Amino acid sequence: MKKFTKRCLKGCGLVGLVFSTGLVALSDNIDSALTVGAETTTASAFENNGTGQHLNWHIDIPQEYAVELGEPITISELMSQITVTRKGSNGTVVDGQTFDFISNGDGSRGIDTPGVKIWFDFYNAAGTSFLTDEMLASPTYAVPGGSYTIKAWVFYGKNDTKKLFTFKLKNSNSNKTELRKSIETAQSKLNQPEGTYSEESLQGLQSAVTIGETYLNSDPDQVTVDQSVATINSAVSGLVDLTALNEAINQATPLLTDGKEYPKEAYDGLVQKLAAAAKLQNSFNPSQEEVNKAATDLTQALTTLKTAVAHEALDQALAKLLELYRENPNLALTSESLKELYNKAIEAAGTFYKTVSEDKKREGISLYELERYTIETNSVVDTILKVKAAIAEEGKAKLRSALDQLNALIGENLDLSPYTAASAQAYTDQLAKAKEVAAAGETAYAQETEPTAITNSLVKVLNAKKSLSDAKAALVAKPVDPVDPVDPVDPVDPVDPVKPSDPEVKPEPKPESKPEAKKEDKKAADKQQVLPATADTANPFFTAAALAVIACAGQLAIVSRRKESN
Repeated sequence: MKKFTKRCLKGCGLVGLVFSTGLVALSDNIDSALTVGAETTTASAFENNGTGQHLNWHIDIPQEYAVELGEPITISELMSQITVTRKGSNGTVVDGQTFDFISNGDGSRGIDTPGVKIWFDFYNAAGTSFLTDEMLASPTYAVPGGSYTIKAWVFYGKNDTKKLFTFKLKNSNSNKTELRKSIETAQSKLNQPEGTYSEESLQGLQSAVTIGETYLNSDPDQVTVDQSVATINSAVSGLVDLTALNEAINQATPLLTDGKEYPKEAYDGLVQKLAAAAKLQNSFNPSQEEVNKAATDLTQALTTLKTAVAHEALDQALAKLLELYRENPNLALTSESLKELYNKAIEAAGTFYKTVSEDKKREGISLYELERYTIETNSVVDTILKVKAAIAEEGKAKLRSALDQLNALIGENLDLSPYTAASAQAYTDQLAKAKEVAAAGETAYAQETEPTAITNSLVKVLNAKKSLSDAKAALVAKPVDPVDPVDPVDPVDPVDPVKPSDPEVKPEPKPESKPEAKKEDKKAADKQQVLPATADTANPFFTAAALAVIACAGQLAIVSRRKESN
């Protein structure tokens, strides 16, 4: 903001000046401080009581404007301190009828009042040069302590109704532009968060700013102002900036309590530098050089620790990569497309491992490079693990199918009674092994993620399935005994002898006289008598034997059909 004294009389503190046509004191160096009515047109429009004011309008212009060097006054600023007041019929001003440039200005050099526009033209002391903002900003009006008479023609709505007023511009003794800038910069430093600068250096700056602000509110000479600027700027430069030290301490402190394991030598070095930095942070009036060194030492210790940690992280990542490279999983039952993908990934991993393992030993390798290598190594590891996961997923699908087939065979629950003991025992042994393999396979399917373990389990399941199928196909039916089809063992079966029924004894009737039959007919008759009737319940052997044969035949047929289907 442009600063100048509003409506003040130099040395007397009067608020304003009512110009009159009377005699006023002469100025020290140029013209009279006030000349009114020197050139007046239409004299009847103005008072003859010594004021020289218009009959209807009172003009109030400050006798002197105070101008700060470096901040030239403008026409608008001259106008902003001028007021126009309507007068009543008795010649006194009317309350509430005052108009000014700020509220009623036309944006140029006029003030709008009810019924009439009043405008102003400003000239130099000689009245020969029409003043503009550019002229007022020229060196002519920028002499330290200079005083300049300004003439103002006031026009009351018409070009031929006008009156001349005069006033002065008084420059300050010094240009305070740089002082204001220095104080503004200093205040920004003083407003920084606590701990940004050392307390002692802040106190020195605050003292310099306080003195500079007193000069802003007074009118010292240029030398005094320049010295104040230099003092403030020096105090700003002398601020001990703790920002870097604070940041290093804030980064290092959490490492002492995070519970992680760090390389001992690097960790011990960090603890030592952190203690020194914290001590300096709380010391009295440390120098910037001391602060900078402590911050640099602590930052370097942090970098050393981070570098050691980065080396360890990279070594761990490379070790995992090498483990995968050397793994050589069992891919015997893996699809060719996944085999090819895995082999390519492993080949690329080998090349990458060799390159990084050599370069990480390079002297001066940066923390950034180590961290970048670790990221890339983990990415290669992740790629291989994804390929392995795809292989494992494929293997599990095959394992599930094989387990389902094996479990189906196990669940048949064959009746082994029709088969020889040797073949039945062989089948029973394979069945027991198949159940063990199936149980282990189910566990592998539920828990295993490694391709080798899954493939090995799949191989066992497939082998168990084949062995059980072979044992089933190798079952040998027992030989059928033509005499005793129920128990087809020895021709004479001591285990299941046939006990004849005691026939009912009845009186023997007298034989009738019949012609003697032929010998052949008698034999046929005897043979016919020993054949049992199909409905004879006294001999149950035939029904049980028939059912056993039918069942055996049906079982064999089922086995035969299953074998063919297998």
